[in-house]
Amino acid sequence: MATEYLTIRQISSFHRCEETLIVELIECGVCQSSNVAEDVTTIKASDLPRLEKALRIYEELGVNPAGIHIILNLLDRIEQLSAGPRPPVDDL
Repeated sequence: MATEYLTIRQISSFHRCEETLIVELIECGVCQSSNVAEDVTTIKASDLPRLEKALRIYEELGVNPAGIHIILNLLDRIEQLSAGPRPPVDDL
């Protein structure tokens, strides 16, 4: 199964945002990019939901890219903790 990629230009056009914002989010570690050509930067399609969540946080809450990275990492951690095994509850 081949991995699908989206260009920054495609994403910024669809979400009506500046390409520089997406680049800043990538530089802050929100998702990883790869260069297929010197002037074409892409991300994996599987990283798109995380990037879209970052764009919503930016637009709706006005959080800067570095803050978005921290928020997403905390949300990931909360999800991991809530999905993990829970210790048994002792009866009182």
